[in-house]
Amino acid sequence: MSSALLPDHLYAAALEEVVVTARRTAESLQDVPAAVTNFGGEALQDSGISDLSGIANITPSLVFAPSPGVGVNPQVAIRGQVQNDATVLTVDPAVGVYLDDVFLGRSPGSLLDMFDIARVEVLKGPQGTLYGRNTTGGALKVIPNKAQPGGGWDGFVRVMTGNYGQQHIEGATNIPITDTFAGRIALSQREMDGYGTATVVSANNPEAIIGEFDPGAKATDTLRLNLMWDVTNSAVLEFGYDSSDTETNGAPSYDRAGDRARTTAGVITSYERSSDDHYSYFTDVETKANALTEGVYLKGSYNFSWAELKAVVAQRDLDYAFTIDPDGTSARGVYTDTQQNVKQTSFELQLSGAVWDDRIQWIVGYFDFEEDGRDQTYTFASDVVAGAAVTGLPTVILFPATGTAPLLNATGDASILNTSDSAFAQVTWDALDNVSFTVGGRAINENKALDITQFDSGLANLALGPNPTNNCVYADDPANGQSNGTDASSCYFRQDTDYKYNTWTFSGSWNVTDDMMVYAKKSRGVRSGGQNFRGRTAETLVPFNPEFVTDTEIGFKGEFFDSRVRLNLAGYHTDYKDIQFSDIVGISTFIQNLGDATIQGTEAELTVAATDTLTVIATGTLINFEYDDETLQGPFAPHKKASIALNYKQPLSWGEFGSNLSYAYSDKVPLDNDANAYENNPSVSQEAYGLLGFTAYINFESTGLRLGVFGNNLTDEETFGNVIPSFVFTDPLVGGVGTTGTPRMYGVDLTYRFFSL
Repeated sequence: MSSALLPDHLYAAALEEVVVTARRTAESLQDVPAAVTNFGGEALQDSGISDLSGIANITPSLVFAPSPGVGVNPQVAIRGQVQNDATVLTVDPAVGVYLDDVFLGRSPGSLLDMFDIARVEVLKGPQGTLYGRNTTGGALKVIPNKAQPGGGWDGFVRVMTGNYGQQHIEGATNIPITDTFAGRIALSQREMDGYGTATVVSANNPEAIIGEFDPGAKATDTLRLNLMWDVTNSAVLEFGYDSSDTETNGAPSYDRAGDRARTTAGVITSYERSSDDHYSYFTDVETKANALTEGVYLKGSYNFSWAELKAVVAQRDLDYAFTIDPDGTSARGVYTDTQQNVKQTSFELQLSGAVWDDRIQWIVGYFDFEEDGRDQTYTFASDVVAGAAVTGLPTVILFPATGTAPLLNATGDASILNTSDSAFAQVTWDALDNVSFTVGGRAINENKALDITQFDSGLANLALGPNPTNNCVYADDPANGQSNGTDASSCYFRQDTDYKYNTWTFSGSWNVTDDMMVYAKKSRGVRSGGQNFRGRTAETLVPFNPEFVTDTEIGFKGEFFDSRVRLNLAGYHTDYKDIQFSDIVGISTFIQNLGDATIQGTEAELTVAATDTLTVIATGTLINFEYDDETLQGPFAPHKKASIALNYKQPLSWGEFGSNLSYAYSDKVPLDNDANAYENNPSVSQEAYGLLGFTAYINFESTGLRLGVFGNNLTDEETFGNVIPSFVFTDPLVGGVGTTGTPRMYGVDLTYRFFSL
């Protein structure tokens, strides 16, 4: 967990203007009639932020959670809206992540490394008009530094070392080629050892210890390349390339009610916590994950006398593999090994301009997206799984459990093809000098196609499957896309679904004074429906429906005391329809639409330039997530969330001294959607906690050197970032497989900046 982030404006008491592109055009943050949080690149370094999740502590309503057992595919929530299963290729995110204005369609690889970044923008609430589908909760925009034609040959190199074997080196440089053409290259290599101890036992004998590993180990290599060409005074071309390669053995993950299985005469008799250490546990699987992403884009813009034309064409590739122990115990319970390969291509065209003495600003556009992917998964589950008591299973896999009877022994090979195209338009009318209205809409067409083969030689499929003479899990039902056979050509499920939706936004703003604005906004967003490729039966193979969100937001933005104080407030009411959630029915995992909910909340951000050298930043969030079904609870939506940071920067004759002391608080966080378990099972939530962070540095300006220290979670709080229901305990009020947060981290760093003469 990272300390709070700070605006880049600390040499004078007056706060500097913050410019964002939340509405696809550069404008002051204080002029945007919507809740937006912005972080500058210098602030990211000053606060010791290593990846995108670090901004969550001080961003109102933003939560990052690690996926169970794996550390490279985060679950991102804004205002309680989240993709609760980030490993399924047919399920889309609720919060869109954008790198250089290119949408990252899959969670693996979206935990971006925060180096050489110009800024990060957090857009809260539905962004369906200008950003399209799968932004019902909001959007995160990451904008790296760009090449500067006509600029100098300058850059930086930074090295860092810390506890748990933290080692990091990064650097970037601007490469001027001509007065109109330049390149920029940025590289980062980050690694750390594990911070836990996992004792590994034999898959066939939980009492036989065969080794151990240190969970939490991670290594990431990142490369970014940017080329910028000012073709004419009116035309600009930009090329970008990025790659990231992350290997990890995942964060510590175990069943909180008991991770060590104890046996008598080969029969599992109990589970117990193997250690008092928060980061130590027993397992029968050495977890691992690797995510390799590559992306390339080409942007072009041309300024006519009456409008600006922009085009972006992009391609991204993802190769993702992981091996995990979902049951979180040393019993041979559940084992999953998955390989995913995804290629996405996108094209966007925008035309924008202004008429009537710039009193009307308009933008129209077209967006085309295609995603082609493959998922190959092997799953094993034994009789220790609580679901083994499903009616109709043979007595060999009923309790007492031994871990030797295969409930599931399944291999699946799925291909997906997702296509989407949309057209959008938005107009802002300055009706008066201090009153503006905005209206916009987007029409979206989408197709989701699935072709999957799945065989299972487990006892459950033999007992409950459609054909006891073969291992195919599908019925012979051609009318519904199912075929039962003995090979990949005859055992399959195929489904193709079309969707059409409209998203829209309306807003009005009133500048009460030059420094104060009030606004109201109503918007609608959509999260795509899709196919259930983990299903097996008619009940679990039906496609899940899209989610729809209608949001009403009112807000205030103001600056006071000669721009020494900035206060932004927002309140919202969200109608949340057809909520998607990953669940288990019998022996099948599938996505279903649980029903509807109402979300209400308030957000506050306060920045005070107390003196010429001291700035205070405070944030606060209140959120109330209520399902219509009172037995359900909204996960990743803490009722209260707050932070405060003191940033001090003192100019000196030879340079500058700076420090940042921060504290971030979160109320009790529900990590599952079972309301009864939330109230009565402490294993499926994270109790209230606070994180203390500190950074300090000395900048020697004449030499270009900067020496710093950093520390996060300084009080060494023991937290859980995610929990899934227990696989081995039948009572939902007992157990839960928790994935831990990180312990106290600290270290030192040295930066050298160089400039052309």
